[in-house]
Order: sequence, then structure tokens, then C-alpha cells
Amino acid sequence: MLELLQSKDEVEQLDLVLIGSFSGIRAQEFLTSLSVVNHITGKLPCPNMKVLGLRFFDAYRGEVVRPCRQMMDNRRLAGYSLEKCYIWLREDDWEKVAPLVLVMENGKVRIEG
Repeated sequence: MLELLQSKDEVEQLDLVLIGSFSGIRAQEFLTSLSVVNHITGKLPCPNMKVLGLRFFDAYRGEVVRPCRQMMDNRRLAGYSLEKCYIWLREDDWEKVAPLVLVMENGKVRIEG
């Protein structure tokens, strides 16, 4: 999937549904991969992405917030700032406004929700 995302220069908003048991270390690994520069192309996945929406089936706030904040910081430091990350932790919440939003503001990530 990362190879596909690395080729998507035009993507400004990306919404992902993370299925299966995508919690804990798997969520952390995936979010980290969104901020790692490809050694061949020299680009991050979706370099022009400004908004990311993450829909989990069942995740805990603690296992998602820290890696998401780290990913946003790493993208900023690499020169590919992500403005907002909307997070739905449970499938039941998907139809509602995101209960958790991380916002990049003045070089720092703040949490709403």
C-alpha cells in the first residue's frame, strides 16, 4: 500500500479505514511509515497531503494519539506538513463528527476532543 501512496503526489486529503486487528504496534508502524522518506524516490507517501482521516474498527486513544502526533511532527520536520488528522476510534462513531482531531498549529500538534 505504501508504494501506491508514494506515487500519489496530488492527494491533499486521504481517508483510510483500518480493518482487522489494527491496533497497538501495527497502528504505530503504519503511522510511522507515513512519515518515512523513500530512499529511492526521496519522497514521503502523499507528499501534498494536508488532511488525514483514520477510521479504526476498535482502537484505544492511547495507542493512536502518540504515533499520530509523532507522524505529524516528522512530516513537518521533513517539510511536508499535515494540517489535521481526524480519528474515529470505533466503527459506531464513523457516522458522527470525528471524536478526536489532531491539529498542527504554529509548529506544534494540539488535540481537540
